[in-house]
Amino acid sequence: MKRYINCVLCNSNESRLIFEEGQIAIVECKSCGLAYNNPRICEEKELKKVYDEKYFGGKDFSFSDIIVESWAGNSNYISSFYEKKEEITQNFLKILNEIERYKKEKGRFLELGCAYGFFLDVVRNRGWEAHGVEISNDSANYARQELKLDVKIGTLEEANYPDEYFDVIFLSDVLEHLPNPIEILKEINRILKPDGILRMLVPNDLYCLSVWIKKIIRGTKYRKPSVLPPIHLYFFSKDTLQKALKKTGFDILKIKFTVYSCPDYKNYFGVKRLLLYPILHKLFHQVSILLNMSNTINVFAKKRI
Repeated sequence: MKRYINCVLCNSNESRLIFEEGQIAIVECKSCGLAYNNPRICEEKELKKVYDEKYFGGKDFSFSDIIVESWAGNSNYISSFYEKKEEITQNFLKILNEIERYKKEKGRFLELGCAYGFFLDVVRNRGWEAHGVEISNDSANYARQELKLDVKIGTLEEANYPDEYFDVIFLSDVLEHLPNPIEILKEINRILKPDGILRMLVPNDLYCLSVWIKKIIRGTKYRKPSVLPPIHLYFFSKDTLQKALKKTGFDILKIKFTVYSCPDYKNYFGVKRLLLYPILHKLFHQVSILLNMSNTINVFAKKRI
């Protein structure tokens, strides 16, 4: 059953339609600019069912009569990791190095949405006391049984951590999945120590340069994000992300744009991939970052005292 909601950032009920496809609609709040799925196609308790083994299993599946793309495309999440373990681990270490510039003394580290625990395993091996929260039973049990990690199954609220418990809280491509990201940021603020660090990677999924390129080339009415509801429920910009953090008691230390992956220019322009792809790849990377239109927003924030 469809359910209409107000904007979680400013509580306004006035919005404009910015994307529509079948049952799926994305609106932008006229007051604060936050883009979000409205009306909701399912209740919050049903959303947990999305994140079972199918989501990480490499096959699209049906949910509420909508075809949902699996996280790993055509690949299984676990096999994808081990196929590129060295490359992915190096990326994990780069993220951890950045965190440790802000937090030199190792303490309690929480990853919200830790999936199978591969990043958290690197964190633990680096000397942190590693904790995780994961809504998917399948992936959380893998982290607990195979990697022997301390992972709680369920939501952050259900984990019920004590006040001012963690030194670092990390989210990578998680905030946009949550039914109410504002309440989660408030909960993160509660369990973060006064000198604690929040590190987030959030997709710039509706405002990145590649989305505009696709719209122009395909001649479509709307910009189409790469991941649709019920997987992504919110579509943050730099501005709305800053507003959300300010509202929930955080001061931003650093915010930057990076490119997580680039579009396939062979499909866009019909060019010879071997000849021009590396040049176009680098050019797109640099231009999108300069314009603040790359597909990932990286945030470092601290708890406001």
